[in-house]
Amino acid sequence: MWTDVKSIYRSAWAFMLACPLLFLVPVVVEMAQHLAEIHTGMYDSMASARAVADSPLRMGFAVAKIIGVMLPSYWFIRYLAHGNDPKAARTIQPTGLALWGIIFALNIAISLYSLFGPALGTMLGLSGKVGTYFGTALSAAWTILGVYLVAWIVAWTLGNLAIGPLRSLRIMHGYFWRTVFYMLAGVMPLMVVHYALGYGAMGRPAWLMWPMMIVDVWVVGLLALTMTAPAWYGASRAAEAKGVALMPTKA
Repeated sequence: MWTDVKSIYRSAWAFMLACPLLFLVPVVVEMAQHLAEIHTGMYDSMASARAVADSPLRMGFAVAKIIGVMLPSYWFIRYLAHGNDPKAARTIQPTGLALWGIIFALNIAISLYSLFGPALGTMLGLSGKVGTYFGTALSAAWTILGVYLVAWIVAWTLGNLAIGPLRSLRIMHGYFWRTVFYMLAGVMPLMVVHYALGYGAMGRPAWLMWPMMIVDVWVVGLLALTMTAPAWYGASRAAEAKGVALMPTKA
């Protein structure tokens, strides 16, 4: 498993060099969000950050960031599935793009609801600790289900309609914890750096804050890749063990 974890980071660096324009998509969006945050005074101090955290300008760019970070799930999975082939990442495969678009739209809808929608417990009339416990349980269930659905996500991104959600559950059975390990290993290191730079920049003089912001946008660019790769490695290892092809007959 550690070999795969190393491959997650090696592939991310290789992709950055091989496909710089695609790599820059989340980087540019993250920089735009930082400019908006600096404009609102978010990095003046912790108190300022709390005061403007939900400002319309920042939340608007937060939506753009969600989209920007999710977009690499198309081209990076194709890059990995074709043996780190830059041409595959840059190629638009109509069936795969259409199927991926459905999953992408679903993820965007869920993310927007989590940002702006009411708590499901509240909608069901649950309040207090009951509502909190319900929300926590629902979030945990959705996270677990998401791990079991990675084979579906990968297959559809590659244009393979033969693998749907139910078949994905069967493929991923027995590979849940392996995939969770990949996800934690792919996300946590750079996420810690991302938050450390963000919080560390608050209240700093401009000469220090700006370099920290610049480093952070590159961290987010890599993070967008390393948080995508675990789906490929988890799904591909499970599919390989069970003799299932994630790639369509003609990819």
